[in-house]
Amino acid sequence: MENLESRGVHVLKSKEELKALEQGIVVIRAHGVGKEIYELLEKRGLKIVDSSCPFVRKIQKLVFEHSKAGESVIVMGDPEHPEIQGILGWGDGDVTALKGIEEVLRLPDGNGKKFLLWHRPLSILINSKQFLKLLKKGVSYICYQYDLQRNFRTAVRSKGISW
Repeated sequence: MENLESRGVHVLKSKEELKALEQGIVVIRAHGVGKEIYELLEKRGLKIVDSSCPFVRKIQKLVFEHSKAGESVIVMGDPEHPEIQGILGWGDGDVTALKGIEEVLRLPDGNGKKFLLWHRPLSILINSKQFLKLLKKGVSYICYQYDLQRNFRTAVRSKGISW
């Protein structure tokens, strides 16, 4: 970082620092940022270099679409982690971060309400008993980023559950 700082590159650590920025190029890191940051950058007329991971952008889009449609969205992960914060920042409604599958399983049954459940690959492992409990709660969409679960997704899709 010192090398970059010596060349005039600065890390913005808060929204207030971004609001004070009058000119320049803002590079968005791979973890991504919330919708509000993009809107602020555009409003200020700052050039954006979006280095967000394409998988993160896909999840942000899914969170926005599902929450806007009135579904509850559960993002598995540490709510203080920058990637999770950026994903939550695309929510338009009932969006929350939970640290573990145990927290999800303690939620009340969904009463027919749909849920989008997303977690970082391999951050949690869901066994079949837990999966059936999630279905009872109304979880109808579990998103994975990589092809490691391709066979599992295919099998679940054959049961009429969307992925």
